[in-house]
Amino acid sequence: MALGDADWSVEWDVGGVITGTPLDLPAGKLGVAVGGGYTEESLSVDFDGLTRSGKVPGLNAAQPTSGTRRSWAGFAEIRIPVTSPEMKIPLLRSLEITAAGRYETFDPGGDSAVPKVGLLWQPMDEQVTLRMSYSQSFVAPATFELFGGDFVSVVGIGVPVTSDPNATVSGLQEYTVNRGNPALKPVNAENWSGGIVVTPKAIKGLTLSVDYYHVTTRNDVFRVPAQTMVDDLNAKGSASIWQPYFSKADGSQITTTAVNQANDADWGNLIVPLQNGAAVETDGLDLAGNYQFDADTAGKFTLYASANLLLSYDYADPFAGGFHYAGKYSDLNTGDPGGQGTLPDYQINTGLTWEFHDFTYTVNARYVPPVEVASGRNFTVNGKGWTVDNWYSVDMQLAYRFDEKYGKLLRGTRVAIGVNNVTDNDPPLIASAFEDNTDKSTYDIVGRFIYFELSKKF
Repeated sequence: MALGDADWSVEWDVGGVITGTPLDLPAGKLGVAVGGGYTEESLSVDFDGLTRSGKVPGLNAAQPTSGTRRSWAGFAEIRIPVTSPEMKIPLLRSLEITAAGRYETFDPGGDSAVPKVGLLWQPMDEQVTLRMSYSQSFVAPATFELFGGDFVSVVGIGVPVTSDPNATVSGLQEYTVNRGNPALKPVNAENWSGGIVVTPKAIKGLTLSVDYYHVTTRNDVFRVPAQTMVDDLNAKGSASIWQPYFSKADGSQITTTAVNQANDADWGNLIVPLQNGAAVETDGLDLAGNYQFDADTAGKFTLYASANLLLSYDYADPFAGGFHYAGKYSDLNTGDPGGQGTLPDYQINTGLTWEFHDFTYTVNARYVPPVEVASGRNFTVNGKGWTVDNWYSVDMQLAYRFDEKYGKLLRGTRVAIGVNNVTDNDPPLIASAFEDNTDKSTYDIVGRFIYFELSKKF
C-alpha cells in the first residue's frame, strides 16, 4: 500500500498504579494494586490521485481515511496468601489466590468488564507447584478496522453469466471493496489453564513444566464472505440484507426481487464489510524444560527447550460454519474463512547459553513441522493437496560485557555480534499464499542476517 506525506498514526496514553500491602494475614502480607489509564489513538492515511483512481500499475485503488478512538480503563488486583510453610498444614504447604478485575470503555467500541482468578499451590514442598487460572478478556478492534478507507480488490466469485442466466461460473474476477466499520465492538474471550512445575532436588538446576490451556473467543471481527453476499443477492434481489452493498455497472442498485441480478455482465461493485460475530476455540499444551549447571572453570551452562502442542483450533462465523485449522495453513486473503496462517500441530524451540567470564554465547534453534494447506486452492498440477515443507532456523550470538575493571567509561558496556538463520534456510513455498508465496509471520524470509549491537547501561 502506497502511503503519502500526510499519513500518520499517533497514540497518547497516561496511566498509573498504586500498590501496597495493607494487612498482615497469618500466611503473609495481603497485596493490593489499583490503577487506571487513558489512551487516545488517531489514524490518518492519504493517497495520491493516481492511487485513488486505481491507475498506479500493480496497485489496487485505495481511498483516504482518518479517525480517532479513545478509551478509559480501571483495574484492581488482590493477592491473598492462604497458607505458608510456617503453618505446617498437611497438603497445604503453600496456597495463594489472586483475584483481579478490569473495566474499560471505548469510544467508539462500547465497554467491557472482565474478571481473573488464579491459584498457586504447593502441596508438599517446593519441588512441585500446581498453578491454575481462569479469566475473561477482551480485545478492542484495531483503528484500521474501525476507520480503514475503501480498498479495492479483484476476487474470484461464482456469479451467473448472461449466456445462460441459470448457470453460475466459479472464479470470475469481479470488483469488491473492503471497508472498515466504526460500529465494531470489542472481541470477548474466556481463558482457563492449569499446569505443574517440577524442580526436583535430586537434579539441581532442573525445572520442568507442563501447562494446558483452553481459549474461547466470541464476537470476533470478521469480513463477510463475498460469495455469501452474492448468493443471497441473487436469490432474494432487493430483499437481501446485502442490497445496499451492491451496485450495478451503471451505478444503480437492485430494486426488484428478481433472481440473478448480481451477474457478470451487469457487475459494478460489492462493498464487503467487517462485522462482529465470529468465534474461535483452541486448546493445547505448553511444555518447557530448563537445566542450569556450573562447570567450574569452564563456566556456566543453561540448556533450555520449549514446545507447543496444538490440540485444536476451530473457527466459525454466522456465514461460514465450522473450520478446523490445527495442523494446517489457511489464508484469509485467498478465501479461507477466518484464515490464521500457519498453525502446526507442534513447534519446538531449543537452545544453549554458555557464560564464561564476561563472555556469553547463545545458540537457539526453532523447528516447524510440515502442514497441510486448508483449502482447495493448492495450485498443484494433479489437483492434489499441497503440503508445506518442514522448516528450521538456527540463530547464534556472542556478547562481551565490560565490568568494573575497565573503569567508569566502559563499565556497563555490552558489545555483541550475531547471526540469524545461520544456515540461510529459505522459507517453504506455499503456492496459494496471497503474499510472497509463503507465510512470513511464521518463517524467516530475510535469510542469513548478520548484526552488531552496542549498548551502555548507566
